[in-house]
Amino acid sequence: MKISIIIPAYNAAGFIRDCLSSVGTVAETVVVDDGSTDGTGAVVARDFPSVRLLRQENAGVSAARNAGIRQATGDYLVFADADDMLCEGAVERLLAILETASPDIVVMRSFGSASEKYPWSGLFADGTVCSKDEIVRKGWLRGSVCGCAFRKRYLDESGISFAEGIPLSEDLVFMSTCLSAGGSVLFKDIPFYQVCEHSGSASRRMDPDYMRRYSLALGAAKERIQDSALYVATCRSIILGMIHLAAPNGYSPSRLRNEARLDAVLPLPAVARCRYFREIRLMNACFPLYFRLKQLRDLCRRR
Repeated sequence: MKISIIIPAYNAAGFIRDCLSSVGTVAETVVVDDGSTDGTGAVVARDFPSVRLLRQENAGVSAARNAGIRQATGDYLVFADADDMLCEGAVERLLAILETASPDIVVMRSFGSASEKYPWSGLFADGTVCSKDEIVRKGWLRGSVCGCAFRKRYLDESGISFAEGIPLSEDLVFMSTCLSAGGSVLFKDIPFYQVCEHSGSASRRMDPDYMRRYSLALGAAKERIQDSALYVATCRSIILGMIHLAAPNGYSPSRLRNEARLDAVLPLPAVARCRYFREIRLMNACFPLYFRLKQLRDLCRRR
């Protein structure tokens, strides 16, 4: 069994050493230098000669990951960001699991600076293998591909890739597309991924064009996610992310709806088997009320 670690890198010279050191040498490591101008590729080539280094003109993280998928030779693919790290022994633990199991997707544990990211233990027991229907019923979604492993044959046979040109929520769309295709998912209690948060990350930059760029994920979801309940749940998650940022930045419901071009997807299908069926009906019937309720929820959580 072989694992490939795919790491897109753009101007990551200052921290990619820590990332690659955490990966180790057990797996094939593929770094895709996405048009860096700070010597990232030179750092990798000089300090990590065993790493496969691919270079391309700047095209974004999704294009870089797709390039890595095409070139990777592992049976399973793991994605990592150049400014994050793998937990100690993570790859070895994953390899041990894959000696006796062959799921299409393995979901492990990820951590931020203060808490666990994307926790799932309240929904699924360690070692549970789930189908798409069970995941839809419980309303589970994951907004990051990091901390997971994907069977390369499953991605290739299902024609699954990252939606290029989508700067935000591209991971969520990819994960939902993988689930929609009907693959098996193994939840395994392995401390695997460490998110190292940086103030300059793409997901934190708010500018006048931010909501329009965010809305591109809604179009990608519509094109790629075949299961209606997963599509609705994914759109809900994207819109909630928009509201979470819009409300404290002075947006009104109408401004968000216009800038994010929500009329292209609203009303969403009211799919009864979606866990969020009633919530979707409210969003469709009165978006301003839905916006204010979610704004109030965020305010209560911050207090």
